[in-house]
Amino acid sequence: MPPVTGQSASFSRSYTRFTEEWSVCLARGSCREEEATSINAKLCTSIDGDPRSDVALAAISNCSSLEILHLVKTPECTNGGLAGIVEKCKCLRKLHIDGWKANLIGDEGLVAVAKFCSKLQELVLIGVNPTTLSLAMLAVKCQNLERLALCGCDTFGDPELSCIAAKCPSLRKLCIKNCPISDLGIENLANGCPGLK
Repeated sequence: MPPVTGQSASFSRSYTRFTEEWSVCLARGSCREEEATSINAKLCTSIDGDPRSDVALAAISNCSSLEILHLVKTPECTNGGLAGIVEKCKCLRKLHIDGWKANLIGDEGLVAVAKFCSKLQELVLIGVNPTTLSLAMLAVKCQNLERLALCGCDTFGDPELSCIAAKCPSLRKLCIKNCPISDLGIENLANGCPGLK
């Protein structure tokens, strides 16, 4: 695969911008492990006429050595698409999901992330609605989770924040924006997560 124009070969292997040529390669299942460890799906073009959907995620899942995945501006992606990619891409260390408040990714997809991505260190959820069910599973299965960001998550309130405080001892950074939490949730957080900076 050709590297990103103007980038070194080593950079192109760690961060790949997808062109139409990449999309065709992925759709055919010909992604080799050394070709891509990071994908920003926002830049992924149409595969089979269905832009940035579960079809594209299924194609991306052929990159089994994938370590970093950004699902940005992908409102068509669902729990099933996310589950399909994490089942095959078990090396994920960083996962960013912008669900655009479409409510197509929630607990079911996040439980799959917990089940298959034990190496996860960073999780960013924007417009995704996790509950204590998926957050508790992530805390138990993803013991290396150090960075967590939640923005515009309507279901992330005091119980969910308390869950994180009680079950995420490795957490070093936590960013919460536009989520319905109160002083009680913040108080519970202060009593847990001793490593927060």
